[in-house]
Amino acid sequence: MKDTLSAYDNVTVIHEDVLKGDAYDISVVATQLEGGVDNRGTEKVDGTIEISTPKQVYDKDEIIEIQVKGVDLRAVNAFSFALPYNQQDYEFVGVELQHMNAMENLTYDRLHSNGSKALYPTFVNVGNKKTLEGTVDLFLLKFKAKRQVKFGLKIIDGLLVDKRLNTRRSGVQ
Repeated sequence: MKDTLSAYDNVTVIHEDVLKGDAYDISVVATQLEGGVDNRGTEKVDGTIEISTPKQVYDKDEIIEIQVKGVDLRAVNAFSFALPYNQQDYEFVGVELQHMNAMENLTYDRLHSNGSKALYPTFVNVGNKKTLEGTVDLFLLKFKAKRQVKFGLKIIDGLLVDKRLNTRRSGVQ
């Protein structure tokens, strides 16, 4: 999958004069792969993505598990969001999938040229796969605290995409 999409890494798709996030860009290609999608009778995308942690204060070297939850999801064929973080406070450890159906995990951790850091959880169905529906725990993001921190990370630029490439902003906290 990543090899198939690598030719599109530098492509930015513009739809309705608004720049869309990774979930949209990748969906333009992914919905055409493996025989394409059957979008007859499909519902329009809806729902939100939320994050939570079991506590707010973490000690140095403690693993922080961030629960990513879909709330009232409908027809979600792809989604992405950004989770900016201070690399002096956090180290990204990994993703533990829970209820993601057959979605491809294209999450990446990026250091921007201005020195800021952000994690970009990005998931997409390739071809005609089952969409995400309902309220469900999707996955855990795991970070290690580099020093004592009070958890305060916030989702930005959340985007849900359906098989017809309709979009809904989500998870902006």
